[in-house]
Amino acid sequence: FRKGILRFEEQNEETKKTLIKQEPDYGEIVCRCEKVTKKEILEAVNNPLGARSLISIKYRTRVMMGRCQGGYCQNRIMEILRESFKLSPQEITLKGNNSYLLTGYRSNEVSKSCQKEKLLSLEEELLV
Repeated sequence: FRKGILRFEEQNEETKKTLIKQEPDYGEIVCRCEKVTKKEILEAVNNPLGARSLISIKYRTRVMMGRCQGGYCQNRIMEILRESFKLSPQEITLKGNNSYLLTGYRSNEVSKSCQKEKLLSLEEELLV
């Protein structure tokens, strides 16, 4: 048998305190509705099957299954994926393959270069 992810919410108070002392990521609640911790998400991401999309993390941990349907926790989960796999935001998918969540994302460098180009073209128009 493969050992499943420990559900922090199902533990008694004494066990919760012990877990937080051993691993501080158990103390960070990512999903308020289902009370899923950062450690649970990291376990889903780092297990041998390696959850890489939001839906695969959802099925393994119950994040995004509560009242808000991910409205509170989706950005936090995306940040964990970005940090774990060194992904850009537009590389994160909902279900894998081509189910990208973000398009048209610009880094500060790209935005700054576009602003410079616009200023140059405005200056050229004024000179003509």
